[in-house]
Amino acid sequence: MFDGTTLAEISNLFAQNYGITLQIPDRALTQWTISGAFTAYSADELLETLASASNLSYKRHGNTIVITQEH
Repeated sequence: MFDGTTLAEISNLFAQNYGITLQIPDRALTQWTISGAFTAYSADELLETLASASNLSYKRHGNTIVITQEH
């Protein structure tokens, strides 16, 4: 459940819960907020849900995921 949760905060949740580093090169994106309830059974599933719900894209490199805005 997210209620005005910033991508920076979500990045911390991925690190704590999944051992995955989210990199967000565009600092403005770190302040984007997400609200809603999502059911996800893995980091990949949560990431896919977040990306599709917020016009974001991502690329995974091992335990590092780079988040960018879709154009």
